[in-house]
Amino acid sequence: MKNFSLVFIDFEATGLYRGADIVEIGAVSENGSTFNVYLDTMENFKESAAQVTGMSIDSEGRLLKNGKVLDTVSRKEGFEKFFKFLQDVHNSSGQKQLVLVSHGTKDFDMPLMKANLQRLDHDLWQRFDKLLFRFCDTLVFAKSARNRLGLSRLGLRAIANTLDVSYKGGNHGALSDAQLTKKVAAELGIHDGNISHCLFKWDRAFFRHDIEVGSPPRKRKREEPASPSLTEESVKKQTVPDATPVELNKDNTTSTCEIVGTCVNVVK
Repeated sequence: MKNFSLVFIDFEATGLYRGADIVEIGAVSENGSTFNVYLDTMENFKESAAQVTGMSIDSEGRLLKNGKVLDTVSRKEGFEKFFKFLQDVHNSSGQKQLVLVSHGTKDFDMPLMKANLQRLDHDLWQRFDKLLFRFCDTLVFAKSARNRLGLSRLGLRAIANTLDVSYKGGNHGALSDAQLTKKVAAELGIHDGNISHCLFKWDRAFFRHDIEVGSPPRKRKREEPASPSLTEESVKKQTVPDATPVELNKDNTTSTCEIVGTCVNVVK
């Protein structure tokens, strides 16, 4: 008997850091209903995020994608609309336990969503917390199936290429990536009976550190020696035995790195 109602999601954001704003939400349910919204932001895009998404902010504070002005709503309105979509999916499923599925959710989508909601409106955060049962990370599932499926790289588009899953190239978009996640999940063989090891609660939602290649180091206490800036070159040199190469983005153009004791596969 089916226990969960799965909704495949993706976010585009101003960067890979705690204070980043989600600027696009995309979702698709198991029955094919979709959701997509663009959100206002006052945050400037990190260069890496701008390159991946094609998004930017113009001098008037408008959200652009590839130079074209997007129709946006306020952040509160956007998340309220998202909540209503999820609530409708939950009710139409017979109120089965609602699970949000994304690629890299444990270390990016889930903590980013939590941070955005808690900054925005505590009541709204509590309503999401009550509605959502778990998050499912297709990246974690793919890691456990990599030998069986011959996956040499674990970015979403890299997996799609290996498994012959078609998708539209170019800049990332939240809805198109959510739809691709759904296709990839099907090819990976994800279903109710085999996802227990890749389900996560909200209390597992936190950034272990800001993951932004080229960003300045965080402030440290004076008595602690300052660490060198995290550059792309220094990331490449951090290797340890038995570490798993991890991709920083969903596309096939980014570098890989190996980090001790932490997963930095934040795929946006």
